[in-house]
Amino acid sequence: TKTINILSPPTSVFTIDTSIICNEDLLNVIYEGNANISAFYKWNFDNGNIISGLGQRDYQINWSSAGLKTISLSVEENGCASIVSSQDVKVYQPSSSFSMDNVVCENQNTSIEFNGVASDSASFTWDFDVANIVSESNETYLVNWDNLGVKNVSLIINDNGCVSSQTTNSI
Repeated sequence: TKTINILSPPTSVFTIDTSIICNEDLLNVIYEGNANISAFYKWNFDNGNIISGLGQRDYQINWSSAGLKTISLSVEENGCASIVSSQDVKVYQPSSSFSMDNVVCENQNTSIEFNGVASDSASFTWDFDVANIVSESNETYLVNWDNLGVKNVSLIINDNGCVSSQTTNSI
């Protein structure tokens, strides 16, 4: 007679504190499975930077680039393997860059074109320094000024709570 010990596989359950973060913000990842601390934990943070954490312990992660990131975990303990658990995180990193002419004549139309990075749901806060807006289409503006002098055009983007630095160009 042989005794066979049937073991339950470990679980790979984990939680994240949010599914949307701004670039360089920290995401907390917490293991909530049943495996012992000595189990083998195979984390994949989708090119995220591990700020703190090791093995089973809680992690703090951030990313250097925007986009949809997938965190996954599998656990092996006593020769038994868990299923792979995964969760998605959307990382936002708005950039408020835009292009425009360096010189324009009084009452002459000039184009100001957004060429930064933002999602479709982002809000744009433009300051055209009292310009006349002739037309606008998809964050490209045709503007002119009635008076002479240096004009400063600036833009700030709020993308799902992630705010870009202000970009200012002079004409």
